[in-house]
Amino acid sequence: MLRLRRGFGALLRRARSDRGVTLVEYGILVGLLAIGMVGVAGFLRTSTTNAYNQAEGRVGVPASACIGDEVLKAGACVPNPIVVSSVTPSSGPLGAATSVTISGKGFAKGVGSPPAPPTVTFGGVAATSVSWLSSTSLSAVTPALTTLGPVDVAVTNPTTLAAGEDTTLAGLSDIGWGLYTYLGAAPTMSAVNPSTGSSDGGDAVTITGTNFAAGATVTFGGATAPTVTVVNATTITATTPAGTGVQPVVVTNVDGQSTSGSVTFTYTTRPTISGISPSTGYQTGGAAVTITGANFAPGASVTIGGVAATGVTVVNDTTITATTPAGTGTQPVVVTSGGKSSTESVVFIYTPVTAPAAPTITSITPGNGMLTVDFTAASNGGSAITKYQYSLNGGAWADMSGGTSSPLTITGLSNGTSYNVRIRAVNAIGPGAASNTVSASTFGVPAAPTITSITPGNGMLTVDFIAGANGGSAITKYQYTVNGGTSWADMSSGTTSPLNITGLSNGTTYNVQIRAVSAVGAGAASNAMSGKPLPTCGPITADKQYGFSSGSTWQNVSAFAGTGVTGGVPSGPSVSGNGSVRVSGTTLQWQPGGSGARSATLTFTYTATSCVGSGTGSIDVATGSAPTAPDAPTGVSGTSGNTQVTVTWSAPANDGGSSITGYAIQRATNAGGPWTTVTSNTASTSTTYTVTGLTNGTTYYFRVAAINTIGTGPYSTASSGVKAKAPYPGPFPNARYPNSGSYNVEPPPTYDVNTLFSIPTIQYDGSSCSGTGCSRSSFDTATGLASFNSNFNNRTAAYTIDYTIPESSNYLAYSGQFTVNFN
Repeated sequence: MLRLRRGFGALLRRARSDRGVTLVEYGILVGLLAIGMVGVAGFLRTSTTNAYNQAEGRVGVPASACIGDEVLKAGACVPNPIVVSSVTPSSGPLGAATSVTISGKGFAKGVGSPPAPPTVTFGGVAATSVSWLSSTSLSAVTPALTTLGPVDVAVTNPTTLAAGEDTTLAGLSDIGWGLYTYLGAAPTMSAVNPSTGSSDGGDAVTITGTNFAAGATVTFGGATAPTVTVVNATTITATTPAGTGVQPVVVTNVDGQSTSGSVTFTYTTRPTISGISPSTGYQTGGAAVTITGANFAPGASVTIGGVAATGVTVVNDTTITATTPAGTGTQPVVVTSGGKSSTESVVFIYTPVTAPAAPTITSITPGNGMLTVDFTAASNGGSAITKYQYSLNGGAWADMSGGTSSPLTITGLSNGTSYNVRIRAVNAIGPGAASNTVSASTFGVPAAPTITSITPGNGMLTVDFIAGANGGSAITKYQYTVNGGTSWADMSSGTTSPLNITGLSNGTTYNVQIRAVSAVGAGAASNAMSGKPLPTCGPITADKQYGFSSGSTWQNVSAFAGTGVTGGVPSGPSVSGNGSVRVSGTTLQWQPGGSGARSATLTFTYTATSCVGSGTGSIDVATGSAPTAPDAPTGVSGTSGNTQVTVTWSAPANDGGSSITGYAIQRATNAGGPWTTVTSNTASTSTTYTVTGLTNGTTYYFRVAAINTIGTGPYSTASSGVKAKAPYPGPFPNARYPNSGSYNVEPPPTYDVNTLFSIPTIQYDGSSCSGTGCSRSSFDTATGLASFNSNFNNRTAAYTIDYTIPESSNYLAYSGQFTVNFN
């Protein structure tokens, strides 16, 4: 009880000092106050009596009643004349000696020189180098203790004091409780795990960091952890106190040093469940459920009957979605969040697995030897559907292809056949109930088309037909046969009438059949019909016919000389010229009229029997001599060009009695040859022809011959020599010009300036150069400059000079332009 009172007095004294008391020490005070009401009342009464006796000078007070800074003097509690009140500095490194100053009162010095100081101890171990400074101050060096935390500092005066000292102080002592603290390394914290827990507290956590010392305390938001175990310098285990929200975690070593509080612990509220939907599902699990309640935090887990659910998603703090595990019977549903689990009596009921329910066929799409079944699946009975089966016309069941979702196919069927179809699902239990029955037919091959007509063409036949039914699948093409079906070939592109058969021989009769083809295959053959390809009737191309008798006898005329026209019936003939025209049977006849050389142009229409179509023709007939080749052309000449010469001539006066149809052209580099043929027939009546591929600077000679239906006539006299010439190598204007003076066009030095230029012609702004300030151009053969002299001092705007350099012996003519600017 004496020690308790002395401790209580020390705490009171420390509370009065600058250091104050720690929370632990305040806890001791609270503990003291909690000792039984009688003990506390007696203790307080004794303290009051001591104070009263001291004030009244009374004696006979028990020593055990003295508290705080009191001592027993003459049977009474009186203030202690020696007091240890503080140590400066009040802390120092663990295991190290530190120089300190001890403050208080009643410090007495002993005898000796220097005077003996009081004895000083730290935690019961003597200090060194103690010096008496004054009655209120001592200096000393602390012992190098290895015990972490605060220690008591005791001062005891010498028993023999120096002269002049208050002898009542001899041998007195006082203890400054916990006035000096031995400090270790400051603790640090890196993590608390788990970092979340229930607001009710009681969660076991592990704190990691450095410099944790035995006896350390842990607080969560200022609340002390009820249990703390310092495992080692880097690990502490503790139990969380109750709390809310996010709170800092602080570790405090016994030396009073603490962590920063930057590591936090999040308190969560225990989750509650209000329901689960659906509340029933198959024993195989896999049901998607929604759990409602409150206080669901991210990372929450769900168990049903103690088995973890899968696919758990915390939608928000009141909703969780999950997938049920397998199970049986009625099982509790538990949500665990923030280390706490729900306790509500919410259950999930497992139902037995059955075979699948009957699916419903919604439609069937026919195909080539197959049917595609669209359906709506029914309940799988609690076990995944592994396959679907089908039955045709009430027969045996067979597996469908394509998986376990709509649509699925039934293959290997006969085309053009109708089937009554049922399907059913199969799971681990077995086959389910059959679906509704739906009738459907597979595709068939196309029906036979009907040929209605065949129109002959040049090497081809055009077939008009009426298509048959396509059998349920679109027709992709048509084929034909001309050998009774021994072989078939594709018709021209397209699938609608009419279609063409090409690559046939004109004049040959073909017995034609056709058939349609779809994705299912080739259909039946059509009826047979014959056709003969013929060329298209061309124009009558016969020229004049000569040598008829000069009498008035009707002469037969070979009229059908056009392309494909080898026979036919003329009609409606007419004659331009002398004589008469008629048709005798299938023969066109002409009767000359008058005397001497007679001719006429016969015009008629015809319907041919050896070609396709009909037409109009004309033919010239005459009496007299037969035509000959034409005479030679005249006036042949050439015009120079770049690697070419344009040759012109006049047609011969005499075409030989037959119209000219073209010209032959030859060239040579000498007037007498040898000659090279440029073209053997221009196939044109034009009297101009450009000969290309010539060499610039070379002189060429040309001659021309006329051509008619009889043949090629004689060549003309050779033309004069003409050169192929290079383009003029300009332009060479300077970039800018003054408003008066000479404007020079300068040729490159590689050209022969003496032959390059001749006097050019000039226009200003598109008008002839005339009037004031305009002179003719000139050419300086010494400098090679062509000058355009002008003086337009009164002009206020730029003007252009257009110039033309005539053709020279080696270059073609050139036209250019430059601009005169006013400086």
